[in-house]
Amino acid sequence: MPYSTKVNKELHFKLIGYIIISSIIVIFTIMGILNGVMKSQVKNNMFYIQVLNYTLPVVKDLAYDESDMAESQMNIKTAILDYIGMDIFNPLTILSKESSYFAVSRKYVKPEVKNQFSLNSFKLEDISIFREEKKEGELKPEGKVDNKVDIYNPSIKKNLNESKPEVLIYHTHTTEYYAPATGKSAFDENLSVVAVGRELSKELQQNYGISVIHDRTIHNSAYNNSYTRSGETLDKYLKKYNNDFKIIIDLHRDSGPAKKDVTYKINGQDAAKLMFVLSKSSKYIKDNEALTNNLKGFLDKEFSGLTKETKDYNHGKGNFNQSRHPNVVLIEVGADVNKIEEALVSAKIIARAVAEQINGKR
Repeated sequence: MPYSTKVNKELHFKLIGYIIISSIIVIFTIMGILNGVMKSQVKNNMFYIQVLNYTLPVVKDLAYDESDMAESQMNIKTAILDYIGMDIFNPLTILSKESSYFAVSRKYVKPEVKNQFSLNSFKLEDISIFREEKKEGELKPEGKVDNKVDIYNPSIKKNLNESKPEVLIYHTHTTEYYAPATGKSAFDENLSVVAVGRELSKELQQNYGISVIHDRTIHNSAYNNSYTRSGETLDKYLKKYNNDFKIIIDLHRDSGPAKKDVTYKINGQDAAKLMFVLSKSSKYIKDNEALTNNLKGFLDKEFSGLTKETKDYNHGKGNFNQSRHPNVVLIEVGADVNKIEEALVSAKIIARAVAEQINGKR
């Protein structure tokens, strides 16, 4: 066999071997990333959909309602960063990749000490809704403005008429939960947005005489088409009560933001910030927007800094169900990094705004 032929065959086999080994590495890397993403109940679906959006755009229009994914901050970049152990909101995870000192020190830090290195250093200790007086010589945490505001307004309370509900509260993503819940406890209503809806309902009925229906149907057992299922629930109530609701609230919580960006301090305690979401393609957009602006306008005036900028969407097949009634609003109460106690404080504030909107105009 000529020497040149022998060399060519050896190179050929080496090339094939290189391709096979490289393919195996790539396959195992992708499997590792997907496996890491699959550990999260909600992120799992979103990762695949993000991949499909980049590779097969037609899927976005035919296979799912993109409004289901509107609130999520999940994307391929964050999935890969999560897989390799990097958190863009915690610089130590990045430094640990560059210096063994940070990697070792983080490994042996006790949980309560580790929190001191986090960007979200404030810990809620007291969940009382009453105003707390600042102790003499006590300093406010840096960057925190403690708003001293009366949440409850007894002057607008009226007699409760339970036969005529004025407010409907429901949850498209019923199992969205707060700390300290985990994926395994997502169906615990005491730690999810259901608890926030329950607190809001109680406040409206007991303190303001406003009759409420709070629907706790789970619409996101499969995340895709959650709005289709919650729309069917909404239609049921609209038909039963002849569309006669003054305010219909789809109550959610966000995911992705850093703790400091979704936390509001009031009367010595933490609350979860609020964000309204609008579909610009709703046939009732003028009415939806007017109601949203009224509620947000009151909150901005009385509880400055509590609400984030309204999130507008020009797409979404279901219009977040806002095309079903002029008085529909979508409110996101904090995010997954908020404690349930913080979200419950916010529920009391939402109740005040809703009561001012309904009773204050009598």
